[in-house]
Amino acid sequence: MESHVANFVRNSLYQLRQLRSVQQSLTLDAWRTVATVFIASRLDYCNAVLYGAMIQVMQQLQMVMNATARMVTGCDKHVTAVLHDILHWLPVPH
Repeated sequence: MESHVANFVRNSLYQLRQLRSVQQSLTLDAWRTVATVFIASRLDYCNAVLYGAMIQVMQQLQMVMNATARMVTGCDKHVTAVLHDILHWLPVPH
């Protein structure tokens, strides 16, 4: 499972860097939708398999979600409130 998550994190961060190049071409709502489709939906896919995974694995997945939230909202620091209040995303362990 660790190698799968490491591969997912690497690919997701690559996708975020690629998406940054088209960010100026999209409206804020379109940008949120694209980021959600590429990253958050991939996090949700088969997430039941990750139940009971090690804390380090969950932290890596949470890092991807936080990086996506920072990109989408432009928030610099704590994204916990942003995840819940603005994007309506649950933290990874939930």
